[in-house]
Amino acid sequence: MAEAWIITCDERRAGALTTGTLEAGVVLAGTTIANVDTLKDAGGTAANAGVSVLVLDAASSPSEAAVRSTIAAVRLVRGDAVRILLVVDEFTRPGEPIVISALNDGVRDIVAASPSELAATLAMVLSTETSYADAMRWRGEDMPAPARSGFAWPAASVKPQVVERVVEVERVKWVGTPVVTVAGAQRRVGTTHLALSLGRVLQAQGLRAAVIVPAVTLAALGDTYELDFDGLGRGQRADFDGLTLATDVTPGDLADAEVVVWDTGVYEDSADLFKLGAVRCLVFGGCEWELGPISAIVGSEPEDVLAGFTFCVTLATEDDFAMCVEDLAGLSCVQVAFPSDWKDGASRADLAAIVSAIGREA
Repeated sequence: MAEAWIITCDERRAGALTTGTLEAGVVLAGTTIANVDTLKDAGGTAANAGVSVLVLDAASSPSEAAVRSTIAAVRLVRGDAVRILLVVDEFTRPGEPIVISALNDGVRDIVAASPSELAATLAMVLSTETSYADAMRWRGEDMPAPARSGFAWPAASVKPQVVERVVEVERVKWVGTPVVTVAGAQRRVGTTHLALSLGRVLQAQGLRAAVIVPAVTLAALGDTYELDFDGLGRGQRADFDGLTLATDVTPGDLADAEVVVWDTGVYEDSADLFKLGAVRCLVFGGCEWELGPISAIVGSEPEDVLAGFTFCVTLATEDDFAMCVEDLAGLSCVQVAFPSDWKDGASRADLAAIVSAIGREA
C-alpha cells in the first residue's frame, strides 16, 4: 500500500489534506507544518522517509520559489520514484507560472480546489491518478526518440540539463473543440499577432472563433492592435467585432466556440501546454540573428515531436525563408506575413495551410 507525506504551511488545512489522503486508501507516514524557510528541508525529509506520494500544499505557501525548491529537493533524493501531488489555489489557471514550472518539473497531478472541496478532490485524484485539469494524459518513455540531427543554425546558449525521464503529452480536445496552440521561440516574433490573425481568418470562414491571450500581453499590446476596449483582467473576455478575446482561461471555459486559438507565450515557458494543441504553430523570426532560440528547440526535441509542429517564419526575406525551408527539410514550414492590419481575415493566403490543418481537426 502506498505511503504518503503531507507538507503544508497552514495547519488549518492539514485536516482536509489528511482526510483526502486517507479516503484514497493511502497510508499517512507523516505530516509537516512548514514555513517558507523550512519548506525545502521538509521535502528532503519526506523523500528520505521513503514515501511514494508527496502531497505538497503550494496554496499555503507565500513563495512559488520555495515550492519549486521543495520539488527539486525531492527529485534530487528520489527522482521520479515519488509521485508529487501539488495543491494550488482554487483560482489558479493553467497558464500561470506555478503551473508551468510544475509541469516542467515533471509534476503529473495538480489540484485546484476550494477549501470545502479539497478533501474529496484530493481523494479522487489520489485514487484515480487523473492528470492536471483532466486535460492531460501522460505516459512515460524509457528513452527519448533521437533528436533531429544535421541542423546547423547558430547554437543558442542554454543551461545544461540532466534528463532522467521523458514524458510525452498526448494531444487532446477540450469539450470537443479543436484547439490551436501558438508559441514563440522567443519574445517579440509575432506570436500574438499570428494568434489574433488566425482567429480573424477562422471567423471570416463562418466559425465561432475565440482567442486566448495572456492578460499582461493584451494590456501591453492593446493599443498596437487597435483593440477598442480597456485591457482585460485575468479570466475575463470581450467580444471584438464577433471575435471572442479571453485572458488566462482554458479552452474548456469557451465551450460556445467552434475553434479556439491559444497564445501560450514563449515556448521555453509553455512547451507542455503548447504540445496539447491539435494544431501547433511555433513562431520564430527568420533573420539570422534570431535563429539561436529555434535552433536550440530543433536540436533538443525528438524528431517525432518536431514533426507535429508547423514552423511559422515571420519577419523574413524570401532568401531567409528559403534557408529555413532547407534546414527544416521534411518539416512543415510556412512563411507568415506581418500586415499592419491583422483584422482583415479575408485576404490571408499565407495562413491557408494552417487553416486547412485546423479544418481537418474540426
